[in-house]
Amino acid sequence: MAKLTLSTDEGEREDPDAAAVDAALARLPREEEAYALLASEVGEFLQATRSAGKLSLERQEGSTRYAWDGKAAAADVAAAFAGFLSGNVAWRSDPRWKRSTDEDAALEHRQSLLGLLRAAPLKVPVSADGSLWASTNG
Repeated sequence: MAKLTLSTDEGEREDPDAAAVDAALARLPREEEAYALLASEVGEFLQATRSAGKLSLERQEGSTRYAWDGKAAAADVAAAFAGFLSGNVAWRSDPRWKRSTDEDAALEHRQSLLGLLRAAPLKVPVSADGSLWASTNG
């Protein structure tokens, strides 16, 4: 089995045991912003992130990234981390895992940011006749 590293916003731990992983995951519901990342030396990882009150779950296998489709419950997160830690791959077959691209992640990030800012869509000024306003001074 590949060597694992547990990373959180509090630090890193090499070859964590189940108790260390459980403690890291237990912090997620209590913090506004927190994460737990379990990574193998072969470049695979599983990450749970709490940001703006939302818990998200993602994983990477080789060059393929997956995101949990829908709201990740604490039990889902715990089961995935326990499976990753033990080397049991059954958790990966859950149909809620959806392949994700960098573009998907960027779009989700932008939408989340706009929601946090409560930003309204850009309004382009128009003239009374409906034509767009334009500047003639460059």
